[in-house]
Amino acid sequence: MASAIITAAQTLRPMAPAVMRRCASRSSTGPNPRRFTHISNDPTSAGERAALLTASTTTITGILLGAILTWFCSRWFRETAIFKSAVLSAAITGNHGAPTRGEPALPVVGARGIADSDLRPSGRARFGENFFDAQSTGSYIDCGRAIEVVSRIGSTVIVEELRADRDGNT
Repeated sequence: MASAIITAAQTLRPMAPAVMRRCASRSSTGPNPRRFTHISNDPTSAGERAALLTASTTTITGILLGAILTWFCSRWFRETAIFKSAVLSAAITGNHGAPTRGEPALPVVGARGIADSDLRPSGRARFGENFFDAQSTGSYIDCGRAIEVVSRIGSTVIVEELRADRDGNT
């Protein structure tokens, strides 16, 4: 295998100058030593610094002009139909919770129910025939104790144990 690679390399080596001469003869002016866009590899050279300054200036100018144009268009074309369709102008009013898929509505603040599991501090509670995720306000609530909704966060109800139930009076 190695001998085949060496043989192929020796066969192609004499052909390389001939190919280079043919490529150079096709151009009318001969080979162009400066056909690459960079001037040198030295970043401190005057040509490299000038190219960097030009590129930086062009980029910064483009960003600033784009920002100014965007601001101007938002002020000038505010009342056009195209701009009005692109900007939300109506406010959402009312109680819009997360969409539900046939799930019962969360109990309102003040609703009373029963802890279906131990709430330490979170668990499950029953309000009527429906079960909900519940979280106590920090205290441990035993299963079967009476609870009351004090707030709602997302799909979780925040509950406290009823005072009468806390004292042992049910």
